[in-house]
Amino acid sequence: MIVLFLWIASALAGLTIGLALLRVMAILLASSALALFSATLLRYFNFGLIGSLLIPVGSLAALQGFYLMGAAVRYLTRRTDDRW
Repeated sequence: MIVLFLWIASALAGLTIGLALLRVMAILLASSALALFSATLLRYFNFGLIGSLLIPVGSLAALQGFYLMGAAVRYLTRRTDDRW
């Protein structure tokens, strides 16, 4: 259950950062905080060393993927008359 929560939270954070006009620095800070938080939380719940390393990698992949999806949606939905 905790793994699902971490993946959903990281996906929502990535989508929020991508949809808001935040740039690369925000995703770097969010990635660092997410990796540290999830590894610490999983270690606390005794997932072991391998589980505490592999699950945050999946969370980071979800964060980055949803960030790209949010940025793509923001780019595709911007007004076209602003370019002229």
